[in-house]
Amino acid sequence: MVFADSAVPPSVSVQQKLDSVRDKRRNLFDAIPVPLIVTQALFGAIAVLPHRTRFGQHIYAIGGNLQAARFTGVQIVRVYSDNYFSP
Repeated sequence: MVFADSAVPPSVSVQQKLDSVRDKRRNLFDAIPVPLIVTQALFGAIAVLPHRTRFGQHIYAIGGNLQAARFTGVQIVRVYSDNYFSP
């Protein structure tokens, strides 16, 4: 046998190798702080809101040209109230 000369039984050495792989995997995820992940998720959601939703596009339209937004059918009062008075 290959392991006959070693002082460590084969099952222990395999278990140690598995533990070291698990420890490396844990250390990889521990290296990224949780607040950083949460911040990135919030920034992603905030970046999507103005560009991908109708509400965000209406806000951009009103900010660009109020009269043009009114002519395109944006309900100015509703968007203002939703934007400034929402909970």
